[in-house]
Amino acid sequence: MRRNIPSTQALACFEVAARHESYTRAAQELSLTQSAVSRQIQALEEFLGVQLFRRTRHGVVLTPAGAHYGRQVARFEALGHDQGVQGDADRHQIISSSSACAARA
Repeated sequence: MRRNIPSTQALACFEVAARHESYTRAAQELSLTQSAVSRQIQALEEFLGVQLFRRTRHGVVLTPAGAHYGRQVARFEALGHDQGVQGDADRHQIISSSSACAARA
């Protein structure tokens, strides 16, 4: 069965890489290898069917579609924080939700 939403790991890699416009800096921030970040971005691009970054000799640059998607991901992340997502010092997250939102369909 095909997933309806991208993986959270791919979204996290994209958000950090988009913010820095660098796979290297994203890898450092996420404690991953540059190759792992690249693979996650590639999987996300395949999932979405759109190129999010343009690869250059000097690194990566967001495409217009990537910039738009980055704004959407940032809005979603901000919404999550407004709805009770709280991070602690160990980078764990505590997510609160009403029972109606948490119920499985």
